[in-house]
Amino acid sequence: MTNQRVMVRVDDRVRLMSALLAMTDWPEREQQRQPHGVHTHARATRRHLAQFADHSAVQTTQRLLDEGRTLEDLFTFSQVLTWPSLRARGADVPGWVPSGWTAEIRNFYIASKLVTLWKDERAVWDETVGQLETIFEQGDIQTFLTPYVGQTESTLVFLPNLSYPTLGVVCFPSGDEVLCICAPQVAVGTNPPWPFGEDPAWVHRVAFEALAGVLVRDYLEFHQEAARSLGEGPLPLPETFQRAHPDWRDQFVKIFVGAATAIFLEETVGKQEADAYIVVEHKAQGFDILPSAVSVLRRYLSERDEGRFHELADYLPVFRNHLRVAARMLR
Repeated sequence: MTNQRVMVRVDDRVRLMSALLAMTDWPEREQQRQPHGVHTHARATRRHLAQFADHSAVQTTQRLLDEGRTLEDLFTFSQVLTWPSLRARGADVPGWVPSGWTAEIRNFYIASKLVTLWKDERAVWDETVGQLETIFEQGDIQTFLTPYVGQTESTLVFLPNLSYPTLGVVCFPSGDEVLCICAPQVAVGTNPPWPFGEDPAWVHRVAFEALAGVLVRDYLEFHQEAARSLGEGPLPLPETFQRAHPDWRDQFVKIFVGAATAIFLEETVGKQEADAYIVVEHKAQGFDILPSAVSVLRRYLSERDEGRFHELADYLPVFRNHLRVAARMLR
């Protein structure tokens, strides 16, 4: 049995990949997407690495981004590397990884003396980890999700990222863990981001959304036959939502994660935060089905407790009809 609480740690391989991103055009891409202030450590990283902008490891990373490789691709590869030797067995290396990139990354790390920067910045990292460990003393994502996706043996890990990317979350399975790489919450205008400890509800929300999304997708993959019933007809969703998420799997995951997040926030932080989350999701994404989805998940839990369903796979064939009925009742 794994530790039920979310584990918090700093991963130097993630910090190294983040440093490589810092010297590509990724920071400019993010600013074009949404102008915002960045953490002092992100600025310190770019200053420290200024003379390595033309390093071959940076150039290869830039080429991979230009070719469409995702942040998930890059950070997943970082977990293949051993630490601190930064080597990888050939069988573990994805086929898209360019020949020689591992050696370039190793040279970049040594030549840039990143370890010196990290030692100088240790206090801010220690403070960040301390804030997050306090936050995750509340809530238990694995136990909460067990009635839905079963007991997972994966350890859920939150990896704070004070450099790049500064927007969004990167979450993926790695071995017997599910890793959630997350930057602090962006502040208003060009102000630096909020410390994690300033808004525990935000931390719980983004961590739950990301980790639950990975776990429920794995569950659907494992229960393909039952999940296939979700694609046999349209879910009662607005056209704008269906255009943004045309695949039925994406639609279900979005609905499930949104509703489960609202329930988790209510149980962990309070009803006010859960209600605020529902309002924000409605305004941001036109997600007006969310209150109905919350009632459907609560119905599933109630009927599961009564013995009508053993697990979520048993419920999936009737999910669409129950959501449609709930949507009509809540109009």
